[in-house]
Amino acid sequence: MPGFIPTIIGTAHNLSPFLILLACILVVGLLVLKTSGKTELLTPHAKKKKRPLGVDGLIYDATPLMTDWEVNFFREVKAVLSRDLECFTQVRYADFIQVSEDYDRYTRYNANKKIFGKSADFVIYNSRKRAVVLVYELNDSTHSRPDRMERDALISSILASANIPLIQVKPFEERDIRKDLRMR
Repeated sequence: MPGFIPTIIGTAHNLSPFLILLACILVVGLLVLKTSGKTELLTPHAKKKKRPLGVDGLIYDATPLMTDWEVNFFREVKAVLSRDLECFTQVRYADFIQVSEDYDRYTRYNANKKIFGKSADFVIYNSRKRAVVLVYELNDSTHSRPDRMERDALISSILASANIPLIQVKPFEERDIRKDLRMR
C-alpha cells in the first residue's frame, strides 16, 4: 500500500499538473456557485436581507437627498452662516408660505394646492426672528423646460408676494454668499 498514493498522484515532477488541475476544478466550482445564486454559502455576510413591503405592497428604495452640486453648495452656505442663521434643504414651500387669510377658504385651498408638492432647494432661516429670510434654487438644465419655467415663475411670484428674496443659481455660477446674506 505505501506505493499506492505515489501511483495515483504521480511522481514529484508530475505533482504540478495535478495541483493546477485541482485549482481549476476549485475555480470552476466557485464560478458555478456564484452564478447559481449560492454565494451566500461562501459569504453569508453579503446576503441581502429580505425587505418588508409597504402597506401598498410595494418595495421602496432610499434615494440621496441632494445631488453632488447641492451638497457642495450646501457646504459653501453653511461655512458662511452667522450664528442666528440656519440652512435647511428640500423644504416644502407649503411649510413656510400660505395664501393670506384675507381670502375665503375655497380660494386659499385652491391656491395652496399649487405649491403643496413643491420644495425649495435651500431655505435660509433666521432662528432669532423665526423667519425665512432667503431661498436659493439651483437651476440646472431641466429649468429650461416649459413646465419648469412655469413652475419657476409661480414660485418666484409667490416668494415676491411673501417678501422672501429668491436667488436662482445656475450651474458653475460663482456666488458671493456672504453678500447674498447681507442683502436679506
